[in-house]
Amino acid sequence: MESVDSNGFAPKIPLVVHNGMKNSVNTRIAAQLSSTEDMDNSEYSHTLAEFLAGHNELMQEELFRGQRLPLPTKTEVHSDISRFLIHTLTTYITVQHLPLIVSNQAGVCTETNTLRWPDLVIADRPTWEDLDQYDQMCIFSPRETPLLVAEIVSDDRRRDYFQKRAEYALAEIDEYWIIDPEKQIVCVLSHPENETGYTQRDLYPGDYLTSEQLPGFELSVSEILCPPPFTDLLKLVAEAKARAEAAEVRAETAEEKTRLVTMRLRELYTFCL
Repeated sequence: MESVDSNGFAPKIPLVVHNGMKNSVNTRIAAQLSSTEDMDNSEYSHTLAEFLAGHNELMQEELFRGQRLPLPTKTEVHSDISRFLIHTLTTYITVQHLPLIVSNQAGVCTETNTLRWPDLVIADRPTWEDLDQYDQMCIFSPRETPLLVAEIVSDDRRRDYFQKRAEYALAEIDEYWIIDPEKQIVCVLSHPENETGYTQRDLYPGDYLTSEQLPGFELSVSEILCPPPFTDLLKLVAEAKARAEAAEVRAETAEEKTRLVTMRLRELYTFCL
């Protein structure tokens, strides 16, 4: 039987070296992570299992090396951006028929006794279906990582820009979006295997967001930072659903026509024989 760590998960698969990457990469990122939070872990330390079991409602606090950290209250702009991204990415995944899942109801364990609640995660469907669940929330263990995470910056800018950046890089999450409506910037962080961690690409209103994890995806940064009101978004959802249903009907009709033509050709071929 495979041993488990203090989180209750099996040990993470050893780091695979890419393009000459060396163990010093993880050491440097870990050092950066240690410098982002000055905490005394000797008191009031919780294991991940204790943290999950002790919550009547998750996603109100995060866990960092055993310390419980309250999450900032989400603003209306924060909620509008989250809903807009979920809608846009779900539509993209559906239209492209990709085996991906987008969710704002998932936690990510970045290291021992550390649990983060990204505002958005994208994962491949097989990984998602194997995740553990707590109170209907999916949890990525240290052995599993999403393809992409996004954080919408609220009050604690240091946590999103520095601490989580180091954690997500150390966890080898391929892409991390930092969406900052106050500063009017979207930072796209990719390639955590680099010697100093993520490579950063800054986008501003007028630019378009693209992703190495999402082929063909393109979204206006202006729309991300100033999304349509919720009522307009509901209208967009209804329109997208109608277009998808119409496309499915057209596909079924075309398939039926092809089937009938094929059958008729076979009949003619048989008759000619």
